Amino acid sequence: MKKRLLPLLTLCFTLLLFASNLLAQQCTQLSLPENAIARFCLQDNNRFDDLAFSPDGKTLASVSRREYVVLWGIENKTVKLTIPDVNGHTVRYSPDGKALVCGDVVYDATTGEPELLLLDGEGYREFVVYSPDGETLAGAGSKGIRFWKSSIEESTTEALPVGGRPINVLPTDASNVDTSQASSTSIPIATSSTTVPGIRELSYSPDGKELAIACNLGVWIYDVEQNSEKVLLTQQMGGHTGRVFSVRYSPDGNMLASGGGLGDAKKICLWDARSKKHKFTLSEPKIPHGSFRNVGSLAFSPDSKIFVSGDSSSGGDQIHLWNTATGEYKYTFPGHNGDVYAVDFSPNGNSIASFGSEQTIILWDFTSYPIVSITSNAVISLTPGEELAFNINIKNGKNLSGYQATIE
Repeated sequence: MKKRLLPLLTLCFTLLLFASNLLAQQCTQLSLPENAIARFCLQDNNRFDDLAFSPDGKTLASVSRREYVVLWGIENKTVKLTIPDVNGHTVRYSPDGKALVCGDVVYDATTGEPELLLLDGEGYREFVVYSPDGETLAGAGSKGIRFWKSSIEESTTEALPVGGRPINVLPTDASNVDTSQASSTSIPIATSSTTVPGIRELSYSPDGKELAIACNLGVWIYDVEQNSEKVLLTQQMGGHTGRVFSVRYSPDGNMLASGGGLGDAKKICLWDARSKKHKFTLSEPKIPHGSFRNVGSLAFSPDSKIFVSGDSSSGGDQIHLWNTATGEYKYTFPGHNGDVYAVDFSPNGNSIASFGSEQTIILWDFTSYPIVSITSNAVISLTPGEELAFNINIKNGKNLSGYQATIE
């Protein structure tokens, strides 16, 4: 990619990076909650909207209210870089970890310099994510969905094919776009013809053929190859009774989790991602402060066996772990004192990052939570009164006072 940034622009950008790094501070690591590894925070007590681990797991990116992105070093627990003047609600790394996107700008993940501007003057930059192959960027806002190429050598004004089939680009108003930030500009390659109200999150399927969209209507499944709606998962299909705040595909592509908000009696739903059939509605944990309000964030473990929900309730402790196959509640990480806005699993599955309304990011040790398994001798059949011997194995258990098990 050719660099055309003016020396003055580069100097100003460098000064902004230096100044904005002063926002970061060393949070105390004393009195960490149980299972917590580290705590990160900012001097200005600003709220973050989104979190994302880098593919190598060494960096955690966070975006603060469309103002700046902070890159945190996981190993030394300090700020690596701050990128100012961003304009998106989400931050996402490219699959190779060399770039990240926030709003309508793609940045170098090492230097923080803008590399590519996504042409958009119509409000499609609120939530922008990479396709699994890293070649396409999908963005959403008040007008629906729009797609761009993630890297180009030269600017172009012609529509490009998506999925091997040409698609006409809907008219794009570039009058409000500042093209001075980056050396190259990516023209939209496709735009949805349907306006989707209240979009809050996008999630690509692992094969890159679908987008799941959390919106006011339910969970909208979009066919990326055909540039058309595939299905809308609604209350009539067993889904949410109100607006949907979060949605995420499992890494193995078998499941889809969605989280609802106020007025929704079904706060978390699990779907068969292939058949699009409703499988489970998750019950609120029978623990103190276990009631849901808004389930604003979801993330699956890399092996797809567990997923974590970040939600809001009146008393804190809103990071819950669930079994993907059964929808069974597993565990709660206690530590946040208010709403949880964002959660993400590390690529190796050993840790979870979360951000809460007390303006603190907490890094959790996922390997330390209690794991229960049952083993028994092979049994063909039982008769009433016959004994059955089995072992209950509990890993990382503390203060155990009893147990119960149901044998089917």
